[in-house]
Amino acid sequence: MRLATWMGVIGVILAIPLVAMRYTDEVAWTRVDFIAAGAMLGAAALAYELATMNKASLAYRAAIALAVGTALMLLWVNGAVGVLGDEANAANLIFLGVIAVGVIGAVVAGLRSPRMAYAMIATAFAQIVAAMIALIFSWGAATEVALTAAFSLGWFASAYLFHLAARGQKPKSDA
Repeated sequence: MRLATWMGVIGVILAIPLVAMRYTDEVAWTRVDFIAAGAMLGAAALAYELATMNKASLAYRAAIALAVGTALMLLWVNGAVGVLGDEANAANLIFLGVIAVGVIGAVVAGLRSPRMAYAMIATAFAQIVAAMIALIFSWGAATEVALTAAFSLGWFASAYLFHLAARGQKPKSDA
């Protein structure tokens, strides 16, 4: 049932550019774009499912969702239009290092909440360092560098949720 749900969600997401292509020339995806997007979305769904298997904590599940979502968005933006300049700018490869910090950190942490909080903090700092390097080497405009640094908020929020999960607390809601 969960597989069917994920497939449905991925199908709906991929239908958005397909429908948009019928109404505007601004969206011009190729078959390769759809395959790449489907593979990225499928990998994100699989990562979420594997990481949350046998985990009941809402805070833990939310932390994983935020970490996977932040990584997905960083990769998606980077591949689609590029964070620094355009997608062909080699400077954008620096963000693969940020993702690597997160993945290696999760492996070293054994997906355990207290250690995952530290792994996400390390990933957030790697994101900020990537932005600082881009600024130092003038690899992008100030707005691009600010966007780069903004991704760190996702990593920090994930770290906070892992911290809550480690303490056995639930995330606070505004309701």
